[in-house]
Amino acid sequence: MVKLLAVLDIAWEDKYSIYEAALLAAYSFAGGLYNEGELDRADALIKEKILPIQNAWTKKGIVRPELVDPWPQKLAKRAAEARG
Repeated sequence: MVKLLAVLDIAWEDKYSIYEAALLAAYSFAGGLYNEGELDRADALIKEKILPIQNAWTKKGIVRPELVDPWPQKLAKRAAEARG
C-alpha cells in the first residue's frame, strides 16, 4: 500500500491525468510482480490488459504518448533483469 501511495504522489506532483496515474500504478504493479518472480503473471497482465488499455487511451487522446510510450520499454528492461 505504501508503494502505491508513493506512485500516486509522483503522479500528483507531475500533474498526471487520472488515466495516466492509473497506467503508472498498473506498470508499477507489474514491476512488482517481476520483482517477486511472477514472470508469467506479469507478462500476461501487460500483454492482455495494460498495453491494450494504453493503446486505446492514447488513440482517444486521454493520455499523453510522450509520457506513457516509454513505460513498456522501461518495464521490459525490468523483466529482462528478472529473468537473469
